[in-house]
Amino acid sequence: MRGRGIGAAALLMVLAVLFGLCWRLKPHQEPLRVEAVCQNAGDREGSPVVSMDETAEGGVAFRNQGRLGCRLRVRLCVAQVDGKPVLEAGVIRDGSFQPAGTGGPEGTEYWTARGEYLYYENTRTQGLLLPGQETPPVYTAVRLNQELEPEDLETLEVLGSEQQVFVLADAEQA
Repeated sequence: MRGRGIGAAALLMVLAVLFGLCWRLKPHQEPLRVEAVCQNAGDREGSPVVSMDETAEGGVAFRNQGRLGCRLRVRLCVAQVDGKPVLEAGVIRDGSFQPAGTGGPEGTEYWTARGEYLYYENTRTQGLLLPGQETPPVYTAVRLNQELEPEDLETLEVLGSEQQVFVLADAEQA
């Protein structure tokens, strides 16, 4: 009887040592640390109010604060009226507004639209945001959707005049 107890205890010890070695030797993933960096919104105080023919400056970029490169995609979320987005985020290029992610590559880093997401692209790093690096801004200007009808604008006034762009970011380690 006593021999079985010692054998069982020895087997449990061997299993515990094996489990400890497996846990210690398995690869541990570094935590992702991507930080949103707000771009200058001019000298306006608080949230800018935009009329139909205006744009507001500002935007957001991202910085990789981790130790490993990562792939990054974002989704811009805005309120809708009758299925139409209230705001559009984009860039002013050559005096005209272009929706975010549709302007094509400018240099080695840019954002490109695919489906509902904007993807960070970098031709030198095969799309990786390297540690310590910052993306170009996802957008640099916001305006009211030009397809809104006068009735939509009346609905907006009832809902409240303050509208915001929410940015959902999704990062994946390479």
